[in-house]
Amino acid sequence: MSEQGADAARMELYKGIKFFLTSVGIGGGLALLFWKLPSLAEFILALKQ
Repeated sequence: MSEQGADAARMELYKGIKFFLTSVGIGGGLALLFWKLPSLAEFILALKQ
């Protein structure tokens, strides 16, 4: 494989790993948000009163 081909393949691999980690992070953040949403809503309502 030429050096340019290896660089392109490495860049595609990097993009795939970066996309995967970004997706896992966003999914984990949303899961945490929805998991804690009921207690967060109770806290906000308690502050309003």
